[in-house]
Amino acid sequence: MPFPRRVVLRLLGALAILVALPASRARALVTGPSQAETLLALLPHLESAAVIGREYLRVTPDEADRDRLCALLWPADALPGGLGEALAHQQRADFAEGRTVRLRGWILARTEARLCALAALCPNGAMDRIA
Repeated sequence: MPFPRRVVLRLLGALAILVALPASRARALVTGPSQAETLLALLPHLESAAVIGREYLRVTPDEADRDRLCALLWPADALPGGLGEALAHQQRADFAEGRTVRLRGWILARTEARLCALAALCPNGAMDRIA
């Protein structure tokens, strides 16, 4: 069963917005104590992302770990203020270098699939439950 088009389009639109996120807004995202909170704060539609993330984890169960996903997503040299731009760069590089995954007919960059997987690992998208 394919993902509803609106779910994927909302997610892709949200990821495109990350590039335009002002540094001041991105810095404000760091108020949480964890990398997972900071990463998930970049997604305006956690429920939509979690739908895709669950499918990614179904086909890639060895990545079903918050700490591992954070390590894979958070660029070593990225400051929180530039995190959105760094993730967008990783996403483009994934496509350029063939690091993609096919989920129900959609082709996604590993970076965006992993960010969705992180959303799926957070019950009900509850930011205060992320450890």
